[in-house]
Amino acid sequence: MYKKEAIDIINKSDIFKKWHFFKYHFDFYNKGSEHPLAKSIIEMIVELDNIIPKAGLDYIRKIASINDKPNHTKHFEQLLQVLAELTIVHKAVTFHWADETSFSYEPTAGSSAKNPELTITTKALAIGLEVKAPEF
Repeated sequence: MYKKEAIDIINKSDIFKKWHFFKYHFDFYNKGSEHPLAKSIIEMIVELDNIIPKAGLDYIRKIASINDKPNHTKHFEQLLQVLAELTIVHKAVTFHWADETSFSYEPTAGSSAKNPELTITTKALAIGLEVKAPEF
């Protein structure tokens, strides 16, 4: 995924079709500028998607789906939780791991409905990451 593709997907998403906390931030792209928050989100999404295909797109969908309740505090909390998850997953996959490291985005464990955000597998170990962001 390229930056322009991510911006185009966001422009067609519910971030612009419905009320959304981040509409203001992403609308800078439509005015020929860039807001620092939107820039950091876009950069993480693009880099993540290029390492784990479809993961960046999934985060766009998650962010866009939290909408349509103007100034609803719980939605703001949910957005912060998604941003925390995106940041941790991005940092984990862009870390300089040893060769032959693989990533599994939102893997499922058998019949369990619960799954970590990411599993990192190296020759020596496997790490499952589950991100929890507490409310303010």
